[in-house]
Amino acid sequence: MSQKQIIAALTYLVFFLPRFTSYKGDSDVHFHMKQAVGLLTLALSLQGAFTILVYWGAPKLLVWPVRFILLYYVFVGISSVLKGEKKELPFIGEYATRAFENIR
Repeated sequence: MSQKQIIAALTYLVFFLPRFTSYKGDSDVHFHMKQAVGLLTLALSLQGAFTILVYWGAPKLLVWPVRFILLYYVFVGISSVLKGEKKELPFIGEYATRAFENIR
């Protein structure tokens, strides 16, 4: 496992990490950074929506399945890095790539 793979895998936990490394210009690391930013955007959006829904009286049990799905996406991203693949995350990867294509 190379240092580049470690940085790309850690990007799913700390999305801005590549900015402080020598891999800030690497296209593979940037691909995974865009996927991580897309996942973070989705997670924050869903958390905000569920906060409002729970405030309005929705059951709190709806939150945990969504959190487990987001955690699954993190594991999918990290496993694709460790396999050496540039694989988009299921369902959201395509949108993350398009939405954050200008991130350099």
